[in-house]
Amino acid sequence: QVGPRNQACSSMAPWPSMLRNLLSRGRFSPSSGRGQHRCEDIIIQAVLPSGNTLATIPAKLSWSCAQVKAATLEYLEKPKCISALLYGGRALADDEILEDAVAPVASALHNGSTIISFGVIVSMPPSLACVAEQPGMSDAYKFESWTATKIHPGEEEFYRAMAAGTECYFLKPKIICQSEDSKRRSSNHGGTTNVGASLLLPAEPPKARVAMGEEWAAFYDEFVLQGRECSRKPPSNCARIGKCLDEAVREVLMDLYEGLDGIDFTIQNNLDATAEYRIIDGHSEKPIKFADHETKLYIVFTGKARFSRTVMQLQFDAVYLSSDEYCGVLRPVLM
Repeated sequence: QVGPRNQACSSMAPWPSMLRNLLSRGRFSPSSGRGQHRCEDIIIQAVLPSGNTLATIPAKLSWSCAQVKAATLEYLEKPKCISALLYGGRALADDEILEDAVAPVASALHNGSTIISFGVIVSMPPSLACVAEQPGMSDAYKFESWTATKIHPGEEEFYRAMAAGTECYFLKPKIICQSEDSKRRSSNHGGTTNVGASLLLPAEPPKARVAMGEEWAAFYDEFVLQGRECSRKPPSNCARIGKCLDEAVREVLMDLYEGLDGIDFTIQNNLDATAEYRIIDGHSEKPIKFADHETKLYIVFTGKARFSRTVMQLQFDAVYLSSDEYCGVLRPVLM
């Protein structure tokens, strides 16, 4: 919540799923010059349903919502995490600026005459056992499946060491269709690959169709032209086109794989590869912390994409968790 420093605040949200952030304009904010006060200085006060408050956090209206979440998280017991910041009936994006998010009352906040209450969803980190097949990929399987780089004579030991030093776990699909072909591949791997890894490479890769919005339709012609001309010059709306694609991939991943719909993550897809080769290839923007695993892991994916002005059809050839976002296991070679 945002409000004057001496004003008491309370919360009625159920713990542990919610607490309230109370933000207020600091009456004696640090000055940027003699007689001048920085109007953006505010304080954050997290209030538990019990009425107890956490430490007061100095902040600024120029902070992003991700900064607000990170600052509040410092005062919560581990391994809790903040999965969402809520205001005005919606979840705020991490890159939203606090002042923009509360724009209708920002002027009153500058004058120190209002308090703004945010909802904060507090949750436990996800469990690796719930989303990934265990044990993870064996060192031999990772080396044999290291397809992103052509391994030349004399480089084998280097890539064996790289594979051994990279953690990889296949994600659990929501619907497992194990064909006779996949069973045969499982037995053929023998001692080189753990069973779980082979079972999660079905003969028919998972596919999905996503309806694309008006923003994608507006950029479609330019994006298609970019792929046909194999131009190194990015489209004028590159960032927004990429965001449309990233969100489509994220939506399908959450629909197809266990537990991802309960994890807060964003995607970075290789936009140039999608335009030129009609493939998807990328990883989660940030690694994910799991409650039962020490190492943070990225979601890594690769597959094929077909798209029209209104629909995106995606086929995932491989989706797994890795300690390296640029892991070469089952990845395409892009020239």
